[in-house]
Amino acid sequence: MMDMFLMNELIDAIKARQQGRELARSVGFSNVDQTRIAFTISELAYQLLESTHRGHMVMKSIHRSWFESGVEVRLYDHSTDMSLINSNWLQHWVDDFEVHYHEARGTTIVFRKWLKSFKGLEKQAGPYVLAAGEE
Repeated sequence: MMDMFLMNELIDAIKARQQGRELARSVGFSNVDQTRIAFTISELAYQLLESTHRGHMVMKSIHRSWFESGVEVRLYDHSTDMSLINSNWLQHWVDDFEVHYHEARGTTIVFRKWLKSFKGLEKQAGPYVLAAGEE
């Protein structure tokens, strides 16, 4: 599932933050990590609202392996000038992030936060997980 939020007003940033927290909870992040993800979304959304051309944000759950799932957020600053959004602080809050600039499309910031657990495997395997030889 993917959610998209146009950033036109303060309420859009609030809705994005709330949905980001809910997405993090549904993936299985702790309350602390849910708060970190929500804060990161909120901060980027507020900065985007201050941008001249505004933009939009897309978020979704992601899976890297049977054991790792996470949250990915993409922020699109529609300004064709180099973005003034400060993303230097992101490295302390997320597992990986990218910043791309294109003259015609503007700036894209992508961040991911990974949850490393066996919970995802248990959910996908169903209620009957048997060890080898226990069939």
